[in-house]
Amino acid sequence: MNKKLCLFMTLLIIFTSIYPFNITTIFAETVAGTDIVNNGDMEGVGTDNIPYWWFSRGSGTIASVLDEMHGGSKSLKVTGRTQNWEGPAQNLSGNQKGGTVPGKTYH
Repeated sequence: MNKKLCLFMTLLIIFTSIYPFNITTIFAETVAGTDIVNNGDMEGVGTDNIPYWWFSRGSGTIASVLDEMHGGSKSLKVTGRTQNWEGPAQNLSGNQKGGTVPGKTYH
């Protein structure tokens, strides 16, 4: 039994050195840059200056501003918070763009 295991491990090492397999690269290439929800970047804004699909939890107020941007032309500002848990949230009900798979977890 040990000889078979040793042979299997040897062949596995040889195979993986000849044909490198990187699951992280494969996953990143298929998922990276794919926005699965509408307005996930908060760029689309309504007439009330609140990004579509976004709302404020608690007593805070959210608004789209041009103060500090990261990867787009706008950012989200929260004011009037009285508790740590208050802040922006995104409504995900019916908000999927498509391309999602039921039962799959997305990060």
